[in-house]
Amino acid sequence: MRQLTLSIDSLTCTLKRFTQYDRTTADTGQTEYSIVGTPLDSGPVYEPKLIWSVGAMVSYEQWFSLNAIFHKSDKIRRDQGNYRILVEDSIENFTESGTRTRGLATGGSETTFPGGVNYPASFYCRMFEPKSQWQRNQQYPYIASFTLRELDKTEEGSEPGGGGEIITTGYIAATSLLAYRMVTLNTSGEVIYADNINPDHIASVWAINKTSVATGQTVTGQTFGEVENLAWSWTPQDPIFLGANGTLTQIPPTTGFVLIVGWAMTATKMFITIKQAIAL
Repeated sequence: MRQLTLSIDSLTCTLKRFTQYDRTTADTGQTEYSIVGTPLDSGPVYEPKLIWSVGAMVSYEQWFSLNAIFHKSDKIRRDQGNYRILVEDSIENFTESGTRTRGLATGGSETTFPGGVNYPASFYCRMFEPKSQWQRNQQYPYIASFTLRELDKTEEGSEPGGGGEIITTGYIAATSLLAYRMVTLNTSGEVIYADNINPDHIASVWAINKTSVATGQTVTGQTFGEVENLAWSWTPQDPIFLGANGTLTQIPPTTGFVLIVGWAMTATKMFITIKQAIAL
């Protein structure tokens, strides 16, 4: 599966047909020598970032999606928000010594060897404005070209679609809470139900509560990954929204704000991935 997937919020574009693919590292320094042959090394002490130069044959829909991802990221950047784009690279595996430190690309698996590991990885990047070249191809009328520059490192275990769960505990319930409802924190740092009608919760929905708890008990919240509840009856592949009092629904709310908190994998299983809310 040789592909490159870019996503931000609910926007996603997967590319599979390439005219150019080049992933290199930024300047890693060099070794020069003094007049007597002493090595003089230079270069960053931190792990160098990666740079992609990409050319891909794209359909109209893919070209529109690429532009939407770029403009979404750039708008967030100009608003001084978190503008990073998730890039899942299944074209060229990432190799490192020791154990895996980055998230897996969706559907990928790692191969270990003595002293290291090799795997298709995910990265956080910034995209620079995509350009297009028209070609005589009805299915793929454009060749899109763009550059990606790595920003942050995706942590191992946080990969989308990879099954890695992110669990947080240690917070106390402000009131009794039912399992499998979305929660947030009140001004005292205690756990309460998140509510799509409450404007204070528009940017602070934290996790899904994994077990029912009484007032004062410790809450186990899951912020990312697969969750299964045999009492659910979802429509697979459809998004799941936050409702009132932490409830989950596949019917988009018409008041308050709309927040996708995940999507249905099966009728009884969802994948938690909290997106950016939209005020109504």
